[in-house]
Amino acid sequence: MKTLNLWVLVFALFSMASFTSCNNSSDSKVDEAAEDVEQATEDMADAFRTGREELRADIEELQRDIDRKIEDLQAQLNTASDEAAEKINQQINQLEAWNNDLSQELNRLGETAENNWQEVKSDIQDSMNDIEQKWNETFES
Repeated sequence: MKTLNLWVLVFALFSMASFTSCNNSSDSKVDEAAEDVEQATEDMADAFRTGREELRADIEELQRDIDRKIEDLQAQLNTASDEAAEKINQQINQLEAWNNDLSQELNRLGETAENNWQEVKSDIQDSMNDIEQKWNETFES
C-alpha cells in the first residue's frame, strides 16, 4: 500500500512538473492532474474500506457459526452422560475462547490505520484460518 501511495505521489509530481513546463494550457493540465490524484486516492480508500468490510463480515460469520455450535452443544448437555458432558463443556469453553479472540480481532480491525492494513489483514486472516482448522479437527472428526 505504501509503495502504491509513493508511486501515485511520484506520478502526480511528475505530471505537475511536466504540465507546468508547457505553454498556456498548463493551469488546466495541473488542475486535471490534481483531480486525477484525488480520484486515485479516493479509489484506494474505497478499496481499503471494501477489504475491511469484507473481513469484518467474514469474522462476524465465523462468530455466528461458533454461536450456533455453542447452542447445539448446550442442548446436548441435557441428555449427555457425565463423561460426555465434561467433553462438551470443554468444547464450549474452547468455542467461547475462539469467539473472544475473534471479538478482539474485530476491535483491532476497527482501530487499523490504512498504513498498516495489509499487516493487520494478514494477521486476522491467519487467526481465522487457525480457528477454522482447529474447528475442523475438533468437530469434523
